[in-house]
Amino acid sequence: MKIAFHDYPGHAFPVQLSRALAQRGHEVLHLHFDEFQSPKGPLAPRPDDPPGLHIRALSLGVRHRKYDLVRRWLQDRRYGALLADNRAGVPARRRARRQWAP
Repeated sequence: MKIAFHDYPGHAFPVQLSRALAQRGHEVLHLHFDEFQSPKGPLAPRPDDPPGLHIRALSLGVRHRKYDLVRRWLQDRRYGALLADNRAGVPARRRARRQWAP
């Protein structure tokens, strides 16, 4: 089974779950928001990672303004557009479709 797992902050438990699912033979694409400022889990590739695990950081290319309400809202909208395949996400979505084609 192919699973796309979106973990906005990049915390530890979700990436552990993605690794466990991949070890059970699933193809797992684990996505996280690179600039989100919070404690991160083990998102770097490991030598013992199963071949079906793919960890990708999604980036807006600017520091996330976590405590600036207006800028955070605007950045979160841009990030949502990236996930929803709006203008910012079209190239990434095309690459994902090629990689994850049935």
